[in-house]
Amino acid sequence: MRFTGSKRRVRREPEKLEEILTTTLKRLKIAQRIDENKAVLAWPEVVGKKIAQNATAEKIKEGTLFIKTSSAAWSCELSCMRAQLIDKLNAHLEEEIVKGIRFRQK
Repeated sequence: MRFTGSKRRVRREPEKLEEILTTTLKRLKIAQRIDENKAVLAWPEVVGKKIAQNATAEKIKEGTLFIKTSSAAWSCELSCMRAQLIDKLNAHLEEEIVKGIRFRQK
């Protein structure tokens, strides 16, 4: 049996590895998780030494940053500062990653 149809090869430019990785990370939603975890890592730097000694960023899930505090008083104080802390974190990260913060005592 003979193949009579013509089969043309279409030449494409090779994709850059950066483009492939970026697309894959977005598709798997890994890029979002990486960006979110930047907020956890930035917490001590953004809030300063005194607050960082009494409040630790544990995790972030769906834009909500979970903070463990040393006492109920710290939870209450930081709750009053919630909007300012969100603004400072997002300004530091240069994008709106943190949408909310939840505080809980150790």
